[in-house]
Amino acid sequence: MYMLNSNIWTGPFWLESTERSLRTCYLDLPVANTSVLPLLPGSVCLIQAHSAYIAMLIDKGIKRLLSPASLSLILIATSTAAARQAPPQIIFNLQNSFQSFRTMTSSVASWSSPPQRSRIRIVQDRDDIEAIYPLLASYALAPESASSVTELAIDPAGWPSGSSCFFGDPDAPLTEPAKPVDEAAHALLESRARNLGLGEKTTHVMLRSLAWKKAHLLAQNPDSPKGFVKHNKLYAEVAAVLLLSYTRNVTHLLVGNLEWTPLLKEYLRKSNYALIPADYRAFPQLETVEVVDLSWKDDARQYYSLEILDYLHYFHRLPSFRNLILDGTGEYQMEKLLFPAGTSSPSFKRIQARCTDMSGGVLGMLLRAPKGLEEVVVSMGGLWSLDGGSPIVQLKTIGKCLLTQKKALRVLDLDLEDGIHARESEEEAGMEDYSLDEEGEEVIGVTEATLEKDEYFLLAEAEATGPLLPHRIPDTRKYGYTIGSFQDFAALTHLSINVQALMGPNDGWEPPYKLKEEPPFRLVDALPPSLEYLCLYGYRKGENFAVDSHVKELLEKKAERLPRLTEIRGVEETVLGEGASFGGSPEEDDLYQGKVERIEYVKSWEA
Repeated sequence: MYMLNSNIWTGPFWLESTERSLRTCYLDLPVANTSVLPLLPGSVCLIQAHSAYIAMLIDKGIKRLLSPASLSLILIATSTAAARQAPPQIIFNLQNSFQSFRTMTSSVASWSSPPQRSRIRIVQDRDDIEAIYPLLASYALAPESASSVTELAIDPAGWPSGSSCFFGDPDAPLTEPAKPVDEAAHALLESRARNLGLGEKTTHVMLRSLAWKKAHLLAQNPDSPKGFVKHNKLYAEVAAVLLLSYTRNVTHLLVGNLEWTPLLKEYLRKSNYALIPADYRAFPQLETVEVVDLSWKDDARQYYSLEILDYLHYFHRLPSFRNLILDGTGEYQMEKLLFPAGTSSPSFKRIQARCTDMSGGVLGMLLRAPKGLEEVVVSMGGLWSLDGGSPIVQLKTIGKCLLTQKKALRVLDLDLEDGIHARESEEEAGMEDYSLDEEGEEVIGVTEATLEKDEYFLLAEAEATGPLLPHRIPDTRKYGYTIGSFQDFAALTHLSINVQALMGPNDGWEPPYKLKEEPPFRLVDALPPSLEYLCLYGYRKGENFAVDSHVKELLEKKAERLPRLTEIRGVEETVLGEGASFGGSPEEDDLYQGKVERIEYVKSWEA
């Protein structure tokens, strides 16, 4: 018997080849052995039979060949002379079947032998989900083939669900042709699920879901008591976990809301905290995480509301993790408002949250999480909030949190104009901002001492480098209504910031204004000697004479006090920060488009 792998087979040459070429690839097969062929899943078997048995072999072979549930493809071959001796009707049937067979084998080959990918997405429609199984099968057989993947996009909120189907029955039985399932590859996927180091219940769910998917692919109409859509969504979650365990060279992840994906969240958290074997952990090379809505289900005009601090538990301790991007996000009715400080991997250096809707308390938690934060870019505004309000940013809280990063911070770009609502001097985010009672109070029902903490929070807290709540950080300077002085930020070279954050709010209804309170420093004294670039957002000369005097003094003394400062913007001309440039109530056509741009970017990837 001669076996030829289906991946390299090129055509049905048993009808067209010469007798010489055909004889180069056959062995005589006694008819007694035709019922016990040692077939390999996904293989092509070329058989030479004596002319006395050719009709029977062709008849049996073509029936097996075109069976959609078959795991193997059998080609029946003989010499040209023998073929002419077969009943004409059978040869005619074989020839008529050739085109459908060629179409089927081409489809099977493309499905079961996916090309190498550098980008993979599982974000919106069912096609994204179905494309993953053949990839997983190929990675199971050849794990090194997953090394080409460097970029992933995952958004479970976009996966089809029963609640998102408005027409027809989403759980009606599917009449889909069977697809080949490589038994060896599937067994390896099951073995990998067992070896991931997840909980016993999670592992059982994964194995059950893989078995369900296998039966579905083989057109066996598996039992789906919750409906096909929900079972397939669970499979998508299992497939995502397995995919992450194979694709170990991913450096860039775009990820949406993971709220309803317990298996995926367990795997990410255990990977982040090194609670599973190193060979199975997700993202050993991951550098950048973009949290973005890729589902099209959330209103692109509004801030993308989710549990922002959860994403630290998923990624912040990964060995190569460097950049967290939260553009267009908001914290509407967040439940988890606390995160232990200074608990990240040393590689975590950059936080970007452009056009966001985030309170000072949550922003402060983010700023304190890295061990050596080097770059911060934050702007507020640009989209619509769910309740029509705007965040409250306590500048002292932000200042104290930044102070914990003063040795490493090089670039600081803060456009907080939309969130500065000064109520009193030295104001900080307090217990109520974190949904906590002071000891002895019974308003909210939870104090710092009775706060419920899961195992991951406790692991992070064990390595914390400061108090959990920012207002418990000791005061080392006066803040007044400002963000405080940056004079001792020795690494800071680039500073872009609202003039209000440095000088405090205006007092009065129309210009010229007065300052609500003089800042506890002169502007020139609040800047570090290392500074090379300064941009003052929102400064308008002549609007407040007290601020003008600070700016004038800065220009006069900068050569002596700030010898490296070579560029100042926002003094002679007014420069608005990115968020403030949209205005307080932007029109629909003028809203921030970053979310839409990221969706279009991922849609451009090969499905």
